[in-house]
Amino acid sequence: QNLLNAVQQKDSVYSSSILGRRLNEIRKSDVEVEYRKNQTYFQFGWDRPLTVDGLEISLDNFPRYNNKFGRMEWKQRNISIQTELASLYMDFDDLTIVENEILLNVN
Repeated sequence: QNLLNAVQQKDSVYSSSILGRRLNEIRKSDVEVEYRKNQTYFQFGWDRPLTVDGLEISLDNFPRYNNKFGRMEWKQRNISIQTELASLYMDFDDLTIVENEILLNVN
């Protein structure tokens, strides 16, 4: 309400002061996450590691992707994804993408 009044009265100094305080309050809450799903408690923040039920979860040195179509290690700079009908290769260093359709012989 104070900010609305200041804006309506064109008091830019007071508006900026109120807005600055509000942004600082919001900024702190935007980077701190606490979430509960069923009995599992998640926490994460700008200055806080990811924890699940109090146990710290590493956010590096694990496969970025790991499924039946392909695998990409943490610092790997390319990935190959394959299905029965197509393949896709992406290289993030030279920014190339190669797509291939696999033609089936139907007799």
